[in-house]
Parts: sequence; structure tokens; C-alpha cells
Amino acid sequence: MWNLGSGEEVRDREEGSHLHAGVNHLLPNVLDQLDSADFDPSEIRVKRVIDMGRVIGVSSLVSTGPDDEIVFAQRPNRDGLTRFVKNREPRPCSFLTVVLRKEDSGYFTLLTAFIGDRSENEPWYPDASAEAKKFWEENALVWGHEPVIEGTETSVSPY
Repeated sequence: MWNLGSGEEVRDREEGSHLHAGVNHLLPNVLDQLDSADFDPSEIRVKRVIDMGRVIGVSSLVSTGPDDEIVFAQRPNRDGLTRFVKNREPRPCSFLTVVLRKEDSGYFTLLTAFIGDRSENEPWYPDASAEAKKFWEENALVWGHEPVIEGTETSVSPY
């Protein structure tokens, strides 16, 4: 579907895309800025945050506090529940994050791409760290700005 600046092919996930709204048209430019020679050879999962130098959209990931209304729900193509906040709005953002997986045959799989800067794997993810759990205790996605599977909403934390 795309190519890195160093020429390697980049393909979307076969098992269900994790491309977020508003990023598809930005990917050719962003991926063209990446050179596989700059990746650590031991790095199988490559995460890069690119500052586009201008607002490219809104990030639905926000910090939360004690007065926020928190719920959990499952997003499509995810194996667990995501933390959401209902009383907040997305924020303007100039960053695009891409996560790639290096495949044995030499190409890369695009695991996810989203408008936003810092994030961690969700706590249900197999490689989630203690830092990931802490991150998702302090941050959430803005409710209504990411698709969810109907009937999965709960106020009970699964973490």
C-alpha cells in the first residue's frame, strides 16, 4: 500500500486495520520520512511520532482527573476494553504516530496510525507494561470520537 523513504513496502494489517480517522491521506508523506537504516536492528516493533509542523487534526487521547466521567468499551478489532472519558473534547494536534512491525520477508506491517503523540499499549495487550497500566489510569479516549462495539459499555474497570 505504501513505502518507507528507504523503499521498503508497508502493508496494512490483514487481521483488521487500526488506522484511525483522518490519517490515510497523511501516511504517504509520513512514511516517506522514515528510513529503515535509522531503526535499531533488534527493533521488531517500530514506533515513531512525527511532528507535521502544523495542526493536522484532533487527538482524542486526553489526560483525565477525578471529576471526569469514565467508561470502558470495546473498540472494533481490539481484544479488550478501552478507557473513555465522556465529559471532554479532543484537542488540536500536530503529531502523527505510526507503529510498524518488521516482517521476516523484508516488508513492514502498519499496526496502527493515529493523530496524537505519546501513548502506551492498552493494559489488556499481551506486551503491556506496568507503565502502560499507569498511563491508561491517567488518560482516556474521548467518548464519541472512536468507534465502539455496541453493548460493550461498562463503568466497571477491567484493569
